Amino acid sequence: MAHYWIGTSGYNYQEWKGSFYPEEIGDKQMLPFYAARFPTVEFRADSVRLGAQALGEVRGTLQGTLTLHGHTRSLGVPIEATVSGDSVAGTGSVRLRLSDFGIKPASAALGTVSVKDEIVVSFRLVAQASDDQG
Repeated sequence: MAHYWIGTSGYNYQEWKGSFYPEEIGDKQMLPFYAARFPTVEFRADSVRLGAQALGEVRGTLQGTLTLHGHTRSLGVPIEATVSGDSVAGTGSVRLRLSDFGIKPASAALGTVSVKDEIVVSFRLVAQASDDQG
């Protein structure tokens, strides 16, 4: 099975100052600060279980392990994909509890404002067949 590294869609958000970043942090220090706390997010796919299939469309579950914030958990991710010629395009979505990965949800204003422990991770993958056996 394939091995993917997936990063965040961004890290340079001014509104994160005070809740995640120190108030006084400069823009150029945001990425090193972020990377020091979340060096990698890794999903290692072990297998795929296919379910309902229609012409060119596949549904199933991608089984694997997710490593986030230094904690690894087994995970089944529901996926839907379309097969067209030698390519596959798919989407998936999974709910995660931050606390399962050792991440304490942030709070501010003496706890009156807080981030929920549960998040939803959604993704889109596109794969193209290759003759390279590398």
